[in-house]
Amino acid sequence: MRIENYVIIIMLIFIIYIILFVPLNFSEEKSNMLIVPVKAHIVVSEDFSSKRSPEEVRKIFDDANKIWMKAGINFRIDEITYSYATENSVNDVLANKETQFRKNLDFLKDYNPDKLNVYFVRNPSVNGIAYFEERIALISDNVPYSHRTVAHELGHLLGLNHVNDPNRLMYEFSGNEEITAEEIAIVRNNAGNF
Repeated sequence: MRIENYVIIIMLIFIIYIILFVPLNFSEEKSNMLIVPVKAHIVVSEDFSSKRSPEEVRKIFDDANKIWMKAGINFRIDEITYSYATENSVNDVLANKETQFRKNLDFLKDYNPDKLNVYFVRNPSVNGIAYFEERIALISDNVPYSHRTVAHELGHLLGLNHVNDPNRLMYEFSGNEEITAEEIAIVRNNAGNF
């Protein structure tokens, strides 16, 4: 037998081995991935205009999705808009004075109730704030790890509360990125509503 024939036989054995014994779970992993639609808003106002570009917002979400990948969740930006706001409307949200956001806050006119709405603002007083029932989060431009803040606030939007463990994503202050099995179950259950 010629050497070419041996090479072909070895290649065929290798291919058969891969087909029979190497699990290819790519389609299974994708089918278990929950997709959560997001509308990102770059706030424009006299005092609170975000300096973020649409490209930066996408990059922040790409990095936040790396954290949530272990939970089988992908936050998909369907749209990025510029949302115009007055100083009073942003202050009301930050102060949690108004709970019926869609009625009274001018920069929520382009709010989409069928998606998570994430507003990027320039504000030195908070890193982020989320309102679970309204599906709204505000993210400050002033945070050094924006992707972690976005991931944290998305956790709130899907039903997670603060924890006392600094190794966890939901730690109230600058924590780490750990997500527990219990948190994954809560988030996946709520993400299934989209």
